[in-house]
Amino acid sequence: MFKLYLKPFGTEPPDAPEFYELFGRCAVLWGRLDSTLEYVLVELAALPSAADIRPREIPVSFKRKIKLWRKLYQTLPEVSGRQSRALKFADDAVALSQKRNPLIHAVIGFSGSDTAASGIHYKQDGPRTLYRRFKVEKKDLETLLIETNNLLQRLAPFTLHAWSQGFQPETQPPSSEPAEK
Repeated sequence: MFKLYLKPFGTEPPDAPEFYELFGRCAVLWGRLDSTLEYVLVELAALPSAADIRPREIPVSFKRKIKLWRKLYQTLPEVSGRQSRALKFADDAVALSQKRNPLIHAVIGFSGSDTAASGIHYKQDGPRTLYRRFKVEKKDLETLLIETNNLLQRLAPFTLHAWSQGFQPETQPPSSEPAEK
């Protein structure tokens, strides 16, 4: 039998909003990490020495962004001094994404008065659909926030270095100033 709840969160424990706030913060902070990573990729891929490996566009998937990150840092002479730190960053970013993805892409809910959320993460494996059930406690989300923030801080020197390479776009974006007559 199907039940329709007019209050979709009405059956959840009182601390459920704290979980949702933490999930939201995790999503926003990961977005900052992902977009900052993308900025570095755009800057490095625009360097003349990247002409042979420059993609038509920066990948959307995090996994492919990391693959491009590795390729750029293993190839470009301008960033060769940062290669080992860049590859370590890539390894840590992949490891953190493997912790984050099941949490963020799961179906999350609460059972009765349980203070931990329950999650179900589905994954396609060829013709089979695999799923995993797990518990999520606030401390798990708080840890994810701290680890994501630490990774974002480690990305800052790469961002500054990419910016300092002096890339100048071939075309300037349109100005919001009215044209002079």
